[in-house]
Amino acid sequence: MEDEFPGGVIGQLHATDADPYDVLTFGHAPPSQRSLFKISPRDGKIIALGGLDAGRYSLNASVSDGRFAVPVAVSVHVEQASPEMLHEAVTVRFESVQPHDFVATHLKNVVKVLKVAAATQKQDALHVLSLQPVGGTSQLDLLVAVETAGGGFYKAAYLTQKLSASRRQLEEVLRVSAIMDKNCSGLECRGAQCEQSIVLDSHTLITYSTPRVSFVSPRFHRTTRCTCTGEDTHPHTHTHTHTHTHTHTDIHSCIISMYIKSNQIKSNLFIKPPLHQLMSQSAVQKPSLKPQTASNAGVKALQV
Repeated sequence: MEDEFPGGVIGQLHATDADPYDVLTFGHAPPSQRSLFKISPRDGKIIALGGLDAGRYSLNASVSDGRFAVPVAVSVHVEQASPEMLHEAVTVRFESVQPHDFVATHLKNVVKVLKVAAATQKQDALHVLSLQPVGGTSQLDLLVAVETAGGGFYKAAYLTQKLSASRRQLEEVLRVSAIMDKNCSGLECRGAQCEQSIVLDSHTLITYSTPRVSFVSPRFHRTTRCTCTGEDTHPHTHTHTHTHTHTHTDIHSCIISMYIKSNQIKSNLFIKPPLHQLMSQSAVQKPSLKPQTASNAGVKALQV
């Protein structure tokens, strides 16, 4: 069983300079957590080392043109996907959207609508488990589960019902193709019981990095099984997988969201400010989206 992030790129710092001949260098600004994160000096990629546990992390990054250095606050939120979450997970399928566009433009508003639609009590928490495109289409699957205040999870059928009742509100953000729980359509069980399970592949992580926010999650696939029990025999099963078959389902995987908050700029550099992504129940102050103005008159601010 795995319960730690295996390591890898979780996002990237984006900066521009009014002087095209300046070479920008990225790195840590004190105080830093060098044991947990690395920053590529050439392209600003943020790399989380293996063994990253679930929780919230902060690191202070910086970018320099050789004369001026700009500090950048980065927040990383790591969630752990448990077998209980997967057992009660629901898939919301969206139409005509690419993953990077979804993360950059729609994810924040979609999560906001889902939270309002799903939560029965204020303490209930929405968990976004995975995000991946549907092969051969322009559709996108968002895998979610809702944890109750008592530590349990909404049943998939109940969560599907609640989200379906708020489909109109979701449609105001992005067109929805389907809301699915454990539907076994497409597999003929001939009267036997049909069971479906969702498996996360923690060894196949997908990183969607944008200038404002990044989202990292493992790929997932569904395994559908017909179970029939004879009078004098042990149960027999027929298994059908939508992609490849995984042999272990009791696996913990990590989902990471990251946002970058730019401080006041005091040089001729400009860091794109973020849209904050809320991935848990905790409230964090929303950063300003207004471009910062540098003290250097030659700065060209990026519009976002």
